[in-house]
Amino acid sequence: MEREPGDQRRAALRASDADREQLVETLRQHHADGRLTLEELTERTGRAYTARTLGDLDALATDLPPLHPPAGSREAAPAPA
Repeated sequence: MEREPGDQRRAALRASDADREQLVETLRQHHADGRLTLEELTERTGRAYTARTLGDLDALATDLPPLHPPAGSREAAPAPA
């Protein structure tokens, strides 16, 4: 299966500190939910902080499901009618 051109471009973009922190927070939540062991969290966190591209970061979470926003967050709330 080949990646779409947009996916390849995104994967090649340089990751920011905020991108790294966001992924680390996601990994922490997966650890708290029991999907990652402490050893896996530690290893992936280290790799996240040294990631250079968004593709490097994406590769650290390919085996994890997307997180749902917490109940009561702005993203989860329906738009007012």
